[in-house]
Amino acid sequence: MTLRAFPVLRSTGVEALAEFYGRLGFAPRHRHPAEGTPSFVALRRGEAELAITSEAADVPAEVDGAPRWHMFVFVEEVDAVVESLAAAGVTVLRRPAETPWGERVALVADPDGNPVALASATDA
Repeated sequence: MTLRAFPVLRSTGVEALAEFYGRLGFAPRHRHPAEGTPSFVALRRGEAELAITSEAADVPAEVDGAPRWHMFVFVEEVDAVVESLAAAGVTVLRRPAETPWGERVALVADPDGNPVALASATDA
């Protein structure tokens, strides 16, 4: 067994959330059940992995009413990806902007409203 770690996102819309991350280049690796509406989907993009489930026993999703996490995903062309997502109806929380550390970063919401930062390196 290879030692690895990955985030597990909880969702009442597992399939819609998996499709959202599919637009960011994540491909399904495992789905349960294999047919019908999934309660679990594992995804991978290169060496990056994440899982989405509708079942997470006694793991709080929020602390004091605030999200406990956000996803940070590098993409080739952040402006083009944000435009594509916006055209598909994804909520853009912050348009792409240059950062002092040399990245162009935007913030969108996944179908469950979780924040997802999208970034690409700037040409310095």
